[in-house]
Amino acid sequence: MATKTISLEQYLSLPKDGNKYEIVAGELFVTPASYEHERSVMNIGYILKRYLDEHPIGHQVVGLNVAFALPTENIRCLDVA
Repeated sequence: MATKTISLEQYLSLPKDGNKYEIVAGELFVTPASYEHERSVMNIGYILKRYLDEHPIGHQVVGLNVAFALPTENIRCLDVA
């Protein structure tokens, strides 16, 4: 689903419309969210939260609006981290 090459500045100005936007090797990838996918993300996040509540070894991040800028200049949006 690659559409075009994009800069970081362009990435930061993309709409907050529920789609997942990622940059891989300079190309923009757009993935629409589905109900089934989001339900799975919430379930995994809940399981991870319960584990971390009992074993405080780190922090959890869940959500579509979280993007990680990697040293490779890729921007990835993980569902659960």
